Amino acid sequence: MPEKGYEAIASEYFHIGPGDLDALRLLGLLMQDVMDRLIDDLYAMIGTWDEAREVVSVMDLQRVKESQREYFAEIFSGKLKADYIAHRTQIGATHDRFNIRPMWYTAAYSFSLLKLF
Repeated sequence: MPEKGYEAIASEYFHIGPGDLDALRLLGLLMQDVMDRLIDDLYAMIGTWDEAREVVSVMDLQRVKESQREYFAEIFSGKLKADYIAHRTQIGATHDRFNIRPMWYTAAYSFSLLKLF
């Protein structure tokens, strides 16, 4: 059975189509002016969690924030790149290596969405 491309996966599993990608690109343009503040606020919030603060304290916070900026830029580019899933899998392995719990990044997504909308 042939391997599915990212576009097929995005459509089948996440119901993302061309109109959604256009909306992501537009949102990305609108977010450019608030991105740095959003990321600073996000990591300030994460710093209030005792367990997360311990994990983040051993990281280069500026590098982590830059990675977050790159992640948001990737999401809001509206482009479905073939290497996207592989890259996200690599990031997931990094999260696992640093013992970053799923509830932390789920809460981070929630925080980010609430700040944006």
